[in-house]
Amino acid sequence: MDRNDKRIEKPVSKNIAKAPSPAADAVAAGWARTARETIESIVIAFVLAFLFRTFEAEAFVIPTGSMAPTLMGRHLDLNCPKCGYTFRAGASREEEDVVVDRAERRGPDIQTCICPLCRWTIDFLNMTPSQRDEYPYYGGDRILVSKFAFDFTDPQRWDVIVFKFPEDAKTNYIKRLVGLPGEIVRVRDGDIAVSTDGGKTFKTANKPAAKLKATLQIVYDNDYVYEPFIKKNPDGSGGWPARWQDAAQTSGGWIIGKNSDGSENPRQFVTTGWVADEKSPAEAWMRYDNFVPDESDWRQFSEKLPFAPQQPKPITDFIAYDMGTKANQGPSQVNEVSDLAIETQVEVKAAEGQLVLELSKKGKQYQCHFDLSTGAIKLTIPGRADAEQPAAQTGGIAKAGSYRILFADIDRQLTVTVNDKQVTFDRDTAFDQDGQEPEVSYKADVPPARIGSIGAPLAISHLRLWRDVYYSYLFSDQNPAYPSPNYGQFTAPSKWPADSNDWRCFPVKKAAVLAESGADVRKHDQFFFVGDNQFFAMGDNSPLSSDGRLWVHQHFVDRKLLVGKALFIYWPHGFYKLPWTNISLPWPFIPNFSRMGFVR
Repeated sequence: MDRNDKRIEKPVSKNIAKAPSPAADAVAAGWARTARETIESIVIAFVLAFLFRTFEAEAFVIPTGSMAPTLMGRHLDLNCPKCGYTFRAGASREEEDVVVDRAERRGPDIQTCICPLCRWTIDFLNMTPSQRDEYPYYGGDRILVSKFAFDFTDPQRWDVIVFKFPEDAKTNYIKRLVGLPGEIVRVRDGDIAVSTDGGKTFKTANKPAAKLKATLQIVYDNDYVYEPFIKKNPDGSGGWPARWQDAAQTSGGWIIGKNSDGSENPRQFVTTGWVADEKSPAEAWMRYDNFVPDESDWRQFSEKLPFAPQQPKPITDFIAYDMGTKANQGPSQVNEVSDLAIETQVEVKAAEGQLVLELSKKGKQYQCHFDLSTGAIKLTIPGRADAEQPAAQTGGIAKAGSYRILFADIDRQLTVTVNDKQVTFDRDTAFDQDGQEPEVSYKADVPPARIGSIGAPLAISHLRLWRDVYYSYLFSDQNPAYPSPNYGQFTAPSKWPADSNDWRCFPVKKAAVLAESGADVRKHDQFFFVGDNQFFAMGDNSPLSSDGRLWVHQHFVDRKLLVGKALFIYWPHGFYKLPWTNISLPWPFIPNFSRMGFVR
């Protein structure tokens, strides 16, 4: 008998004429063994799950919006009633018990939210309770974190990491890793640059293509156009100026596409060569101008008053996620952003001519040329000789069809993807990596983006303009390292710490030494000095991120405080209604599948 078999054999009763057969006994034994093995399997599964959670991976909930849009904290999902764009507004600052149940609300609810595209203001203050109840709060993303990731490999720049807060080890923080051991990290003009030679030279830190796409923030999406707002009068007057329009404002270049019923489709642009087999223009350009309305413009529209003449505005680090605070405004978001990306769907009628995408940075034009007859791609970087320009002989567009294209000028590097595949060029696509070029402000006569057709029959749709994360300059009255916005002038605090040799917490003093040594140090530069076995981390939602820029006692994370690497969003949030219906659910058990995926 198996020594693990706990059955107890009993003598056969004399009143029973016939003893159990060996077959029946075997069946009973089999059932007992199966039950035992099932229980053992369940116990082992629980033990393994416990070990997995303890040593391998653990689930975390994102409480705040410091990593938005990559990771969402407590927030609202909103659909703009004008243009129809879906966006999110952070609610981390609201009381946790704002919602007692979905019919009763109390506490400092969000007051207003602003659409990032058309800038329509959703006013919660004047909503009825039933109207307000249509916008339930959603909890933060739930993610899996690998606690084993950094035991065998070092953390990599741009990883999303979880760590113990250096000033309170009981609290977990999640940020993006930007500074590695032994580096000096510089924040300038929204970019991250690092030095490994003590500050003599700096190089801009470039994001890989996958990370770049994860951190892009929307500026404009041509799929979401509120047509009444831009519609002109029969005489051509009125209407809000379109952001994308033919550069020459003639009928010989780019024209508005047509719907199946013959009406205009403001979401599509075509060259005249696309229509009725007309000959494509020798060269045609359309340009983007940042005509951004504000609340007063929408008021004029609602009152049917004519718009005043408009001038394009610079693209800034405006973040709709941050605009729903109790005070009805987020931090000052007025920094000019020149790290941009064009994304569009291109329909090629015939493989002839060229498609050109252009982005401007501080008055300089960077271009991507697609030769539609050969599939070759060539970049144009100002200051380089023609023979030194990056080129790729394959990976482009070599036949008629539909192509999804992304052209990015971010982190002082040009990136191109075609149908989500990154194009490899024959030489480096980075430029001005030291970041020492003169500072140039926005110029209205230089559009931030253009699209050109040189003898090519094209249709452009699903046209989006993105911007990069702008890592903003921050200061804190509580932190003597950053006493005032005049940080770049090296105005020393009234008292340096008693131990003046301990500069880890006072990078201003170290930066002053860099300036005295002749290094390129400018107003509003920030420098962070990372020691051995230390890391510097920042949030993607830079204006509202409490990260290493503002920590009082130390701006770095010790290696021993690392918890793990963020891997996967397994439960973004659930819906209170069945998708595409008005059927309410008792609890949000249908997840937002579109946001599930690996953390980039």
